Parts: sequence; structure tokens; C-alpha cells
Amino acid sequence: MKKFTQESDNLKIAKYKIAILEKHLYLCGFIIIKRNTNSVLRTCCVVSYNPSVFEIDLKSDIKKIENTIYRYKFDEGNNVVLANKLLLKLYSCEEKIVEAIDKEKFEFVIEQIISVFDIKEKNKIKTEYLIDTFSTDVSRKDEINYNRVDNNIVDTYEQKKFFLKTKPVVDYKKGESVEKIKSKEILCEFVDNREISKNIMRVLFPKDEKYLYAKVVDVKQRNKRYYEITCFITPMIYTSFIVDKTQRLVVKK
Repeated sequence: MKKFTQESDNLKIAKYKIAILEKHLYLCGFIIIKRNTNSVLRTCCVVSYNPSVFEIDLKSDIKKIENTIYRYKFDEGNNVVLANKLLLKLYSCEEKIVEAIDKEKFEFVIEQIISVFDIKEKNKIKTEYLIDTFSTDVSRKDEINYNRVDNNIVDTYEQKKFFLKTKPVVDYKKGESVEKIKSKEILCEFVDNREISKNIMRVLFPKDEKYLYAKVVDVKQRNKRYYEITCFITPMIYTSFIVDKTQRLVVKK
């Protein structure tokens, strides 16, 4: 069966790497945008003290780059805290990030990334980036459904939310009621025995943390007594649990 390369005008990918010499930090990552929804489809990055990160070839296949990034995430030089700050920064100005990549004005994206690191000597920064339309191999047929091609790419690369298993920390004296916790950060205990979840926790936190704060993004009343709480830990890592309306949860001050 013959195949040809189908380019998607709707999807663009920006690959980048940055060396912040002042702080001996090296970054590599990518951002896939979906133009018709003005959204970030997928993003991934590593922030490390290992200069080898800056040697990653941006012309490589995206899967190869992502695998290399995750290898460095388990390296001793990995800085999880800064990587999480970077991802949160990118998502905080998502529409502008999408517009900048769409118009291939990546300098704006670089500025947002650098702002996370409190840089004093901006002349000691090396940057490389590559912006391209997304392409995929498609089986040749008499009629090609281009919308389906786009959807297939989206299904493959869309960043899925992953839910860690946690339970909220309850304090009946100092905690807050369910009705008051929307948009606040609540203290949760990690209770997930899955190996993948343990690996994620090791990536997210420098030490073996059992407790973490998660921001409440949704509160749904299931019945007269119970509520379902959904929180995010990072833009793509979530947690969800059921609480009794009488419980008072510990909120970050």
C-alpha cells in the first residue's frame, strides 16, 4: 500500500532548547498547538543542570525528542520545580503562546520561558528553536478525509489528563468546608500504589513526598451528603475524590 505525507495546516509544532549560562541551566522542550481551537495540544520540557540536554537534535522525530526528554527527567541534574513553573507559565498565557507559534514569532515564547528564571544577564543565553507544520504518513486512497487525518494526529498527540490517587487531609478544627474551597489549594495525601504514579511523583517532587497541594478546579454535588472534588497538580496531572459535606479540608494559607 502506497503512503504519502499529509501536512496538517491546523497543527503546528515548536521545538526549542535554551542554555542559561548564568545559572548553568539547560532546557529542551516542544509545544504542539491546535490552531482552530487556539489551544496547546501537548507540551513537554525538561530543565536540567546537565549540559547534554542542549545537545538534543531538534530536527529529530518528535517521539525521539520526547523519549530523550523523559530520560533526562530521571537524571540527577533534573530540576522538577523549575520545569513545573515553566509549564504553568506557558499555560497561563496559552492563547498568546498559540498566536506566537502560529505567526512564527517564537521570541515571545522565549521571553515567557526566560521570565521564570529571574535572569539578570540576558546576553548569556543561547536559544535554538524550530517551528513546523505537523505531518504524518497516510495510506493512499481514492478520497482522503483531511479532517479525519487531523483527528488521528490529535488522538495520537493530545496530552491526556492523568489522575493520581490521593485523599484530602481533614482537619475539623482549622479546615474549610467544601462550599468554600473552589479555586483554593488543598492538602492531599498520596495513596497511589501504581508504579506509573510513583514514577510521576518522583518526577514532580525532588524527594519522596507523601503530601502535596492541589488546586481545586471543580466541585460537584453528587447527592445531599457527598461532593466530588477535582483538583490539578500540574496542567496535565490531576486528582479526584469524594468527600462528605461535614468534612473540613486543609487549605494552603
